[in-house]
Order: sequence, then C-alpha cells, then structure tokens
Amino acid sequence: MGRRHARRRPGDGPGRGHGPAPDRCVSSLAVNQAAFPNFTATFRDQGVSPELFEPFQALLDRAVDEGHAADGLSRLADLLGPRR
Repeated sequence: MGRRHARRRPGDGPGRGHGPAPDRCVSSLAVNQAAFPNFTATFRDQGVSPELFEPFQALLDRAVDEGHAADGLSRLADLLGPRR
C-alpha cells in the first residue's frame, strides 16, 4: 500500500504535518500565475505564437481568484469540468 498524505490546504506545507514531503513539493498556482507571462512574452519575442498557452493563463487566473493559490497544478483539472 502506498503512503497517503493529508490533502493540502492553503497555509499548510512542509513542517506543518500536511502535504507531501519537502522533496516532493510542487510550485503553487500563485507562483505559476506570476511566472507564466514571462513564457508568453518569450514566445512572442522568439516569433512563436502564444495562442496555445493563453487559455492556460486564464485557467491559472481563475484558480487563484477562486482561492486555490497554494495548490499545485493538478488543481486545474477540477476547473476543466462544467462551472458550478
């Protein structure tokens, strides 16, 4: 049987008894949201259309706006279904 971790919540993290071990942590949605414009700007600078990636930025923005800033990228899968 694999190890189970408690579901991460905003404010939880390594050393607080919740979430994955420090060597298994992922970057948060907030970090990805802040960094992603650098990718699309670089695409444009290199003559590559960012149109494939622009919806991803919108999804990151929505996830952070809905209070999931501390979650990892897997949280985005929850937002791909019908809106509640």
